[in-house]
Amino acid sequence: MRKLLPLLLILPMSACLLTTTIPTSTSSPEPADTATGTVPTEEPTQPAPTPAPFVYYPEDPKNVVLDFTSDLCSAEWSNSGEYLPCPGNSADTTNGFSLVVYEAKLSDGADITSPALLMIPPHGSRFGGLFGAYPEINIYPGDHFKTLLACQESDNGCAVSYALHYYDANGNFYEVSPNLGPLPINNHNPEEDTWTEIDIDLSYLAGNTVRFILAVRTEGAPLVYPALWIGPHIQRQEGAQPAPTPDIIPTGSTDSTEESSVPGVIKGWVDMASAPPYLLDSYGSGSSTPVAVMFFNLDDGTWWWIHSTLTHPYYQMTVPPGDYHVVAYAQGVGDVAYVTGGYTGSDPSCGQALQVVHVPANTIVENIVIADWNWSCGGTAYRPEKPAEVPLP
Repeated sequence: MRKLLPLLLILPMSACLLTTTIPTSTSSPEPADTATGTVPTEEPTQPAPTPAPFVYYPEDPKNVVLDFTSDLCSAEWSNSGEYLPCPGNSADTTNGFSLVVYEAKLSDGADITSPALLMIPPHGSRFGGLFGAYPEINIYPGDHFKTLLACQESDNGCAVSYALHYYDANGNFYEVSPNLGPLPINNHNPEEDTWTEIDIDLSYLAGNTVRFILAVRTEGAPLVYPALWIGPHIQRQEGAQPAPTPDIIPTGSTDSTEESSVPGVIKGWVDMASAPPYLLDSYGSGSSTPVAVMFFNLDDGTWWWIHSTLTHPYYQMTVPPGDYHVVAYAQGVGDVAYVTGGYTGSDPSCGQALQVVHVPANTIVENIVIADWNWSCGGTAYRPEKPAEVPLP
């Protein structure tokens, strides 16, 4: 990865010191220039120059096979908990959004006039990141992914990590190698790392049909971070020919430890049919009351949470590989702080033990339906306590 930095031209300068004798006087006249006899004046301070506008376009537009900006709404946009509209709602910083912008100001004050993809991940840790999954594309030998990564002018800078992922033809999830990772793009140090050029050779994927995913994840305090992908595209070589489809789709890495650490995804929905009656929605469908869904990692004791919404009982969460209990929490009544629903592996279910959800690396585990509302049927099966810092919707 090569970083583009402003070039500074330093001109050597020489100085000449003139020595003269100033006669004694009771007054204090301004010192005169000995050559001209005039009183020198202080030159005004010049404002710092504004960086010139710049553009970033593909070097050969006719051979661009995927333009991530013009094809924005052909992608499926989501955060870690729900799908999002396209184009996004620029007022919805809570859930995150994506938009194409044609004029933007970078953290060093430079203006860009190239189309750019603005991605603002969810404000806070509720949903973890912002993801755009694009339509399938067949990769040819010599294809390159190219873009400039930058931070739009902001009081908060860009405490985010950028990533390019993909799904293979079987729906398996992979990191593109090399991974982009966290980049030191910071509005508070505008003279350093204003933008970073990305150029990734995708030839190791040649012959595969994949779905690329642009991802931005918050890496700092829960603030609004305006991350830019300037001119993101896949460039194909002139006259390139398709490669034969390989029997095994490569991952771009031979490090088995690295491969085993790639996260997986848990997807499912919350069935409220057996929940306490006061939780059922006004439509009587028993499926849309908002709840907090939690994912408890049984291997290391960590956990994640998201909220379902009034009209979307579905959820998805990106998690490290491991074994999990999946539990929903809803508002209680009286002296009952909350009630729980759990995934037990069967539906209907009442008071049964939680089932372990095993999440392998690079895998989507689907149809995890939370259907066992313990309290409403008098069950006493174990349910983990809700952490105090996790709010109920």
